[in-house]
Amino acid sequence: MPRPRSVLAALALFLGPSAFAAEPELTPERLAAIQHDEEKALARIQKEHGDKQPAQMSSDERREVIREEQAAKREVLAKHEVDAKAYVVRSSKLSREEQAQVAQARQALEEKDEAEAREQAAKAPPPPEPPANQEVIIRKGLGEEDPVDVLDSDDFDSAPDDAAAQDEAAEAAAAEAAAKASAHSAKGKGASAGKSGKKSRSR
Repeated sequence: MPRPRSVLAALALFLGPSAFAAEPELTPERLAAIQHDEEKALARIQKEHGDKQPAQMSSDERREVIREEQAAKREVLAKHEVDAKAYVVRSSKLSREEQAQVAQARQALEEKDEAEAREQAAKAPPPPEPPANQEVIIRKGLGEEDPVDVLDSDDFDSAPDDAAAQDEAAEAAAAEAAAKASAHSAKGKGASAGKSGKKSRSR
């Protein structure tokens, strides 16, 4: 009958030394890092689903969110090389002092993320300036022959010439209208004089 030590030695040779390596200790700092990564992963999932509350989701969407959250937690634990059961057990047995250490470590990680975000924002190129509000100039026309003319700020360079042309056109149209009105008035007076002459002859 082989001795236990011989069996362990044989297993160590067969499986390799890593099979008997001790699992890394779940210190408060490691727990804080895991919790921090979990929180960011869950926040990303919530954002992808529009930050909806469970009551605002359909049954299918709630199931999908739960499935994605569970998968995200498994990925975080795999990233930190931690067994899920060991993580739950260690988290439930934290002393008050260790809980305070975890909270302090998480705060430090959050401040680090904020500092990195500010640094990235400072390196990013400034956003393009919004276009200036364009002023609109409206000049009233004299009818269908002289329609309303609208100018924006892009036409300011050519506006003086256009304004002179419009003024000349307006003056010409006004003169033409005055001439027509004068002719019409003279014609009316002539017609009235003719009628008066006929009445005097008939008498």
